[in-house]
Amino acid sequence: MQSLRKLFKKIKKIAKKFWSFIKRIFTKFQKWLVKNGPSVNTQKGAIVSIFFAIIVYLGYLAAITLRSGEGILFDITIGIVIAALCLALLTLGTRFVLRIVSKIPIKYGGLFIAGLITLILFSESSKNALPFIAWVYLAFALLGGSIYAFFFGGFKNTKILSKVFVLLAFLISVASIVVFIIWLGKTGTEKGLIKVDKYEYQPLALEDVPDPSIIGEYVVKTTSYGSGKDRRDIFGKDAHIITESVNAKPFVNKLSGRFNKLRLKYWGFNRTKFPINGRVWYPEGEGKFPLVLIVHGNHSMREYSDPGYAYLGEFLASRGFIVVSVDENFLNGDWTQNYKTESDGRGWVLLKHLSVWRAWEKNPENPFYGKVDMDNISLIGHSRGGEAVAIAASFNNLSHYPDDAKVKFDFNFNIKSIIAIAPVDGQYKPSDQPTPLKNINYLLLHGSHDSDVSSFSGDKQFKRIKFDDGAYKFKTSIYIYRANHGQFNTVWGNHDSGMPGALLLNTKALLKGEEQRQIAKVYMGAFLEMTLKGNQSYLPIFKDYRYAEKWLPETLYINRFEDSETNILVDFEEDIDVTTSTIDGGKLIGEELRIWREEDFGFRQGTGLRLNKAVYLGWENPEIKKDSISPDSTEMISKVDTIQEIDTCTLVKTYPSYTFKMPDPEQLEILKSQDLSMVFSVAQLDEKVPKHDSLDTAEEKENWSFNDDNNSDKAEKENENTNENQDKNKNVNKNKDEKSDKKKDKKKDDEKDKLKIPVDFTIELKDAEGHISSIPVSEIISIMPPLEVIYTRYKKLETDFGKSSEPVLQTVSIPMDLFKLKNPEFSVENLEQIKFIFNKTSKAVIILDEIGFRKGI
Repeated sequence: MQSLRKLFKKIKKIAKKFWSFIKRIFTKFQKWLVKNGPSVNTQKGAIVSIFFAIIVYLGYLAAITLRSGEGILFDITIGIVIAALCLALLTLGTRFVLRIVSKIPIKYGGLFIAGLITLILFSESSKNALPFIAWVYLAFALLGGSIYAFFFGGFKNTKILSKVFVLLAFLISVASIVVFIIWLGKTGTEKGLIKVDKYEYQPLALEDVPDPSIIGEYVVKTTSYGSGKDRRDIFGKDAHIITESVNAKPFVNKLSGRFNKLRLKYWGFNRTKFPINGRVWYPEGEGKFPLVLIVHGNHSMREYSDPGYAYLGEFLASRGFIVVSVDENFLNGDWTQNYKTESDGRGWVLLKHLSVWRAWEKNPENPFYGKVDMDNISLIGHSRGGEAVAIAASFNNLSHYPDDAKVKFDFNFNIKSIIAIAPVDGQYKPSDQPTPLKNINYLLLHGSHDSDVSSFSGDKQFKRIKFDDGAYKFKTSIYIYRANHGQFNTVWGNHDSGMPGALLLNTKALLKGEEQRQIAKVYMGAFLEMTLKGNQSYLPIFKDYRYAEKWLPETLYINRFEDSETNILVDFEEDIDVTTSTIDGGKLIGEELRIWREEDFGFRQGTGLRLNKAVYLGWENPEIKKDSISPDSTEMISKVDTIQEIDTCTLVKTYPSYTFKMPDPEQLEILKSQDLSMVFSVAQLDEKVPKHDSLDTAEEKENWSFNDDNNSDKAEKENENTNENQDKNKNVNKNKDEKSDKKKDKKKDDEKDKLKIPVDFTIELKDAEGHISSIPVSEIISIMPPLEVIYTRYKKLETDFGKSSEPVLQTVSIPMDLFKLKNPEFSVENLEQIKFIFNKTSKAVIILDEIGFRKGI
């Protein structure tokens, strides 16, 4: 205790000496500046010169940019007036601020500003949080100042006005701090969560198929392997199997600088001695068991991420899998220093783990000898780990490292499948190209409320996966409303960012952690049963999430699916011609559409491409009474008196539609297949439908001619007459506007709380003989509306995440037998065209993609 007191006294003494030294230097510099600085006349000259230059510059700028048409002298004058006004107003404002600042003593003013800057520097928030930080800071400053004034500032002897000011400051500060504490105690709001009025269907269920998330029959045992020298006992002295370190020098950048020494001291090794550490859960019993490796993503290296998948390890091991949670914490970020190019290193380390397991399986002295099924391997990755498993799968079949061919690979493991949980994409690009993948089963899980990887970036990798080896494989994605980034890992939890920024997150809108992990168990359990054990009974839940609804928590899901039996005829990637299809000979036709364009649909933040082109289709129909609608989509609307009042669109003879005229059916062998389904992917957008061209004439009316004096006089007279009417209605309109403004925000909130009705339209097929069969999409599935998200509890921060929703494609699969059932005369083999008729929902914008056929229902 005494030694600590001595230490504090010594530190205090050193601090005083240092502060005295700084003060002396500052005082000397101040005196020198007063003595040797510019005179008052010099300062005046400098200001006049600066002001003159600014006025000339703005006059010149106005001359070359305004070009009002009134002459160059007019433009220059405008520039000079603007310059003069700016200089005058800013000078007055600056003088006002300086006058206030001059009243604050330098000592305390400096400390006040230093404190604010320090708080901003160490707050993990964007510039949009600055007002919030300043408010909290000022509240505490007012509280301290008012308390000091009460007890030490001679409060009794001060003037009435000063007392009132102190009391007000105290009350405002206390109220602000109380509000802040109450606000901290809350977790956010569920207001604004989307609710959907789904269409009714006959429940989809799998007969005699057990819940894939239930604990299996095996007793689970645990062990660990590692370097034997790790700072963590489980990989150090308590490691059951000792492993050799690996040299990751080609894959991870070198760290340097003072802070690198601190990182090196913490771990005890650098990139040339990365350990092979893993926590293992395995089933007790004989026989070979499939191998599953799980790897975390980037997180604080001091808050170890690998224990966060224990729930998956225990669950999957009970179902007959050997599960390893791989330690890559030494690659994670820290305040000391971060690796900048380590994503490929993460994937390579996974393959080195598999190399160790291959050796153990063949070694009679190893406890896992003869127990590991190396022909059935799966990799699971979360966040950066989600990209790492794709990199590992890509590297697995290569003979050389793409970025340095001097580094040879010899892996060639039988990796049958990979699972990516909220992955990033593109942080590593082999040979400056997106990571390619083919002939591997792929499951992608992502949450709408993921405030770490807030864009659905794994969708890019999903799109890139190709199948061409003739074996059955599939890829599927599940987009989960109200799921976040961290709750798939029990260590990370419900905060997707570090403190104190995590306090600003809206966590009340999230699913419970147990619910989110239940979703992971359902899909991962079924996926691994299928891809590693060949249990095909779970396939329907990946084609349509509704087959798994009885096992899943209640929330909204969007499901995309494609397999090696899918033949895509239109995916919009082939060229820039909106009338051509992916398959040669096809033709695309849009009729009566307000929006028709093909483009990449990007991400919510508006930056970067998703590398997935699709067609955007928007329409608006008149509101027509049901008794006037003919079942024939091309019948002219003749009963004008049955049509409700229309002010935004004109009557049309046909409903808006989008048609794919197919090439000769003889070219399409797939049409002759049994159990065939028509497929397409669709997403509804929050984009507004523009007015019909015949009604949107505002810009045309703005046109005028320099020489048309008659038109100008006529317009002036019309304006005079109009102004008289406007003056009469001015007060009425003003009152209406005020009421409207007050109701606007409430209306927005009310609209969000209303049940959203899924977009609906008709799919019409026509064969070469003219036989037609049609099915509304609402009879098949409910297309989710844009799933809007409120990420934070502070409105200004929402702009950091871009739009409140982003496009997520839902795969729709319609058995061709349903079309035959609707019209027995319809011939699938002679299919001539597919037509999307927008005759159900009156107004909407959608994305359409991946039109084709799939063998199987």
